[in-house]
Amino acid sequence: MSSIDSFISVLSREGVVVLPGSDEAEVLRRFDVIQETDTLMAGPIRILSGEIGFIIMEYPNDGTEVIVLHLFKTLGKAEEVFQDRLAIYERMWDGCGCKINYYESLSS
Repeated sequence: MSSIDSFISVLSREGVVVLPGSDEAEVLRRFDVIQETDTLMAGPIRILSGEIGFIIMEYPNDGTEVIVLHLFKTLGKAEEVFQDRLAIYERMWDGCGCKINYYESLSS
């Protein structure tokens, strides 16, 4: 089993997976980018589409060099979480002290 097949299996089962940042290109080769916005704080946030559903790809702003993938069954739910994340980043610019727990499993 390839490394991409392995992470897809975990993502399908767990709903969230953390990968080394070096795996970004492999993930982007396997999935289609539907939407992308630069957060200007933690790199881009993307909605991806593929055979297992819709995925939000994030880069935590906690100093780690990883990517976090969250799986959603519908594009609507992925877009909702995507917009929620962008709103949090916007509030961060205002000094709200907001923090994102990138590693939690989000309901899909």
